[in-house]
Amino acid sequence: MLSEETLERLSERLVNRIEELNTFMINKLGEQIIDIGTLTPSQLNEVFQSIKYGNSLDEIINKLAEITDKNVNDIYEIFEEIAKQAQGYAKQFYEYRNINFVPFDKNIALQNQVKAIAKSTVNEYLNISKTMAYAMHNKGIKEFSSLSETYQKVTDRAILSISQGRESFDTVMKRTMKELTSQGLRTVDYASGYSRRLDSSVRMNLLDGLRRLNRELQEEFGKEFGSDGIEVSHHKYAAPDHIDTIDGQQFSRHGKVTIDGVTYEDYDTVNNKLDRHVGDLNCQHFTFSIVLGITKPLYSKEELEADRKANESGFEFEGKHYTMYEGTQLQRRIETKIREYKDRYVGAKSINDYDEVYHCQTKIRQLTQKYKELSDISGLPTQVDRLRVEGYKQVKQAKIGNLSNNIKQNGDSKINKQYLENVKAKDYTEVINKYEENIFNKKIENAIMIEECGDVYKFLGTDNYVNIEGNLKKAIITHNHPTFKEEIGGSFSEDDFKLLVKHQDIKQLRAVDEKYVYTTKVLNKIQTTDYKEALFNVIPVDNEDFKHLIFEELKKKGLVEYERKLRNRNK
Repeated sequence: MLSEETLERLSERLVNRIEELNTFMINKLGEQIIDIGTLTPSQLNEVFQSIKYGNSLDEIINKLAEITDKNVNDIYEIFEEIAKQAQGYAKQFYEYRNINFVPFDKNIALQNQVKAIAKSTVNEYLNISKTMAYAMHNKGIKEFSSLSETYQKVTDRAILSISQGRESFDTVMKRTMKELTSQGLRTVDYASGYSRRLDSSVRMNLLDGLRRLNRELQEEFGKEFGSDGIEVSHHKYAAPDHIDTIDGQQFSRHGKVTIDGVTYEDYDTVNNKLDRHVGDLNCQHFTFSIVLGITKPLYSKEELEADRKANESGFEFEGKHYTMYEGTQLQRRIETKIREYKDRYVGAKSINDYDEVYHCQTKIRQLTQKYKELSDISGLPTQVDRLRVEGYKQVKQAKIGNLSNNIKQNGDSKINKQYLENVKAKDYTEVINKYEENIFNKKIENAIMIEECGDVYKFLGTDNYVNIEGNLKKAIITHNHPTFKEEIGGSFSEDDFKLLVKHQDIKQLRAVDEKYVYTTKVLNKIQTTDYKEALFNVIPVDNEDFKHLIFEELKKKGLVEYERKLRNRNK
């Protein structure tokens, strides 16, 4: 039988691609904005046409087509998967009635029925795709524009800003990007002006289609095996209007009846009395055809009553009482707000607006912490897939003043390398400590490398990175994370991790800032995706270095050895 977890998993396939499209669009706009911002008014006139009608718009349209095709194909596959599950549940009743059962793979009529319902959902999805839009303001009035129109309008606004010079280009573009990403990619009813986040619309589109599929299949199966009853699915945290009326209950199809001392109410009578019918208006219940007196309820009266009482008793959070159902609604609101700030983050980062990046990162941490606290206190399961936004990852603190800089090998900048000395292996610890005391408070990145042979080299970088070269096998490498805005540099960055991925035989990688010394080395084979997975699993903690938590997560998985020590205890 269908479950909330199954439906969530299926819908996320489509929703994740929508987020991918949103990120792709924003990043292309960001690239365009940055390119335009490097030009003078005279240069702008020379390259006007190539900027305004460049290749990016074609790439956006192609990306939209690619994602649409994938989602359409997935809708057909999902409907077939659900139809097979529904038929598999009904098989027991065909056998009970001794009626011939034709499996889905051989049941052409059933296949055609499923394809027809799936096609209807696909058509609705395509209609949604045609109304994708971003919100922008024109003289104070909110207007919605398609992807191509948005791209052209933002480009026009950028060109006009440089040409006229009435307001700084950076100010105009920061405001424009914030407008676009504050509400995210949406679907719009142009007749009414009503809009909804596109990811929510796509999720609802699929779930509505699956409800229709289930309803029609259950009717069809019921007629074939002679169903005289209906069972409504149960979920632990049902809404108040359904928890005492239909949740987990069995009903008669043909008026109120009593069988073997059990009374079954008429389904249509009960359903018609509800303000919100089963399966309507985001109701998560499904119905299944059964045989009364034969089909044992999936949940006993005692189990349903226990869940009802648990739902009602709920929990206290931030000085307010919530039922468990109300807790799930609060979760959904926080999830939406986190996605909104992640969208804003992606847009700000695409145009190097690091003040906005830092603001969004702070809000994301606060909301994520609240989400974790809510889930811990209530016991409600988290739905981490709903927090994902394509293109979002922790900001590089060197940019915003509270994250570490990056160590790179053979980067774009010139390598500034200096031979220092040759040391014996027994002196490595003393030598490293000596050099770390020398570089920990430098304003630019410095790196010290002791090669396996004992040769010691120093590399000078910038306030953003340091490039290194040489024989990294069995080498000990340390570098400083400069202080920014009176905040410590922090633990290893993603680029540090990438260095480890590329050179997994480094003996030890170290970093030092004003407060700590960080050490790590690879224990088991790692890949770049390990960092992203750890990043996703980490819940931010107030005033704690996020990258430290990431490496603690990698350590828990047995991928790396990792330690953070107070610097003055490491002398």
